[in-house]
Amino acid sequence: MMKLTRGGGAGAPGRHPAALGLAPPSPCQEVLWPLPIYFLVSADCYALGTVGYRVANFHGCEDAALELQNQIQDPGTDLTCEGMCS
Repeated sequence: MMKLTRGGGAGAPGRHPAALGLAPPSPCQEVLWPLPIYFLVSADCYALGTVGYRVANFHGCEDAALELQNQIQDPGTDLTCEGMCS
């Protein structure tokens, strides 16, 4: 805490890159400020495109669905025959 009050912290004056002459030129700054937003929107578009593609190309397994339905019904008929279910 003492270091921050003495001016040695991260927000200390004189430590900014522009104060040291290390700031990028103005045209670069105009290009660099929207990059985080651009990358975020690009990642979102990629994710939505991937999900949409997978949903559009989803292959339904009708044989597997019928087999599963039969497996669900078989124990019910067995239990009905034994008088445990109505």
